[in-house]
Amino acid sequence: MMVSGEHDVVLRPSMAEGMDAYVTDLERHVVPDCWHWTPEERPDELNRLAISWLRRRFPPG
Repeated sequence: MMVSGEHDVVLRPSMAEGMDAYVTDLERHVVPDCWHWTPEERPDELNRLAISWLRRRFPPG
């Protein structure tokens, strides 16, 4: 999973374009109205994305 901030000028979301050629099951997300520090700026959104991905990738059981 790749999570980018919409307004990140260091690791721009566009930098992940083409990544799926190397990571066949890549899941990309862009967090709106967010810059570089996604965990600090949008912790609830990042946690929601991460937990959803983990549950689908590694189902409990």
